[in-house]
Amino acid sequence: MKIENAAHLAAIILLIFTLSNVPVSVGAQEGRFTVDTRGIATDSQTGFQWVAGPDQDMDWPAAKAWVKRLAVAGGGWRMPKIAELQKLFEFGQPDFIPYEGMAFWSGDTVDEAAEEIWVYSPEMGFEAPVPPFVAPFNRVLGVRGETPQEGTVKKDYQAANYFYDQGMALRSAPEGKPGKFGSVEAAISYFSQAIEADPTFVKAYNYRGAVYAQLKQWEKALEDFTQALRLNDKYAVAMSNRGICLFHLGRAEEAKIQFDLALLEDPGLAAAYHGRGFAHILTGDKTAGCQDAKRACELGMCMLDKAHCR
Repeated sequence: MKIENAAHLAAIILLIFTLSNVPVSVGAQEGRFTVDTRGIATDSQTGFQWVAGPDQDMDWPAAKAWVKRLAVAGGGWRMPKIAELQKLFEFGQPDFIPYEGMAFWSGDTVDEAAEEIWVYSPEMGFEAPVPPFVAPFNRVLGVRGETPQEGTVKKDYQAANYFYDQGMALRSAPEGKPGKFGSVEAAISYFSQAIEADPTFVKAYNYRGAVYAQLKQWEKALEDFTQALRLNDKYAVAMSNRGICLFHLGRAEEAKIQFDLALLEDPGLAAAYHGRGFAHILTGDKTAGCQDAKRACELGMCMLDKAHCR
């Protein structure tokens, strides 16, 4: 698209933003975010952390520069994806964002030349492409998955990998029946020792969480999957596993969000389609559930499709 045409489109979009009075319900957001004294909001649904940018008009280069300079609480911040903005505002505007009626820059470009960037309007509930130099009514948010450690963390990679391998061996060892742990307590102990040796060992958190999940200790499992995502916010398997925990804790709508995020990172993750489909079916949307079940079956996981959709 030529710049002059894009600018015209942006002007129309910005006019819509200005004139819009669409009401937004915020009740579903209550209790979702924990905000510390530095203004960092931790999302209990995804494990991500957010911080709001200044209340001033900002074009995309300025927004990128602001996020790059952001050093609060150890840094590690980035611009959000458009899908992450959609999920952030899905149930209304969070209280930690102090301004309303604005659109928010994403880090997603429409084309390789970055002649247009996706912005998201919570009030209108849709994304739109605008030229990067458009500033009026646009704001910026920083997001991260990792919680940086204070100071230097001592790591023993050799010990961590040894304990992790032992945990994985026990986790997969059959005990009379396929899929049973050889020793659940020992597997948890080994994964815990791996984490002690390397507190940033993402997979050790994930698989210790998987052991807790098999034991139906959903809160402990959820804590481990959340920590895995804080360390690596693109870890689709941990996202899907976190969705399973939320579902079993009676938080089906939050579980669907987690499965959505997992599939954005890995569109071929059968377990995420299976989990989201099960959540849809048990909350009354069999059509959507069976669509997910059939996709999971295409990827090799057919239990849900056979049980509910044939």
